[in-house]
Amino acid sequence: MWKQDYGFPEDGEGQGSWNVPSEIKSANSHVKASYIRGVFDTEGDVSPRSSKTAYVGISQKNRTFLEETRRFLSVLDIHPGKTHVIDKKSGTLRMAISEKKSLLRFIKIIDSEHPVKRRELQRVRSLLEQET
Repeated sequence: MWKQDYGFPEDGEGQGSWNVPSEIKSANSHVKASYIRGVFDTEGDVSPRSSKTAYVGISQKNRTFLEETRRFLSVLDIHPGKTHVIDKKSGTLRMAISEKKSLLRFIKIIDSEHPVKRRELQRVRSLLEQET
């Protein structure tokens, strides 16, 4: 079964049991960028229009999963801020990218296949490019 071959948890096990597949860990940067795009499309968000700070974030309950994703981003010269708790009750963690250079690289290299997120990333890119 492909789920077992690629390290996906059994149905109903939740985010705490998620792991990055070993094939992704040993893959080239292009594959890692594609993997991060999938993670962002499912677990990510873009700063709302009302926010004073532009950012992209990835939220997840599994700290190890987030830290592995952070390492992949670092290889791509994209540097998130510290991982922090955003919901104590559920134990949800988040890492966000708000530094201009890293954010522009994220938009260029990672992007999104999700139509709403892609549109919002382009909005953020336009705002950042207008800054001096």
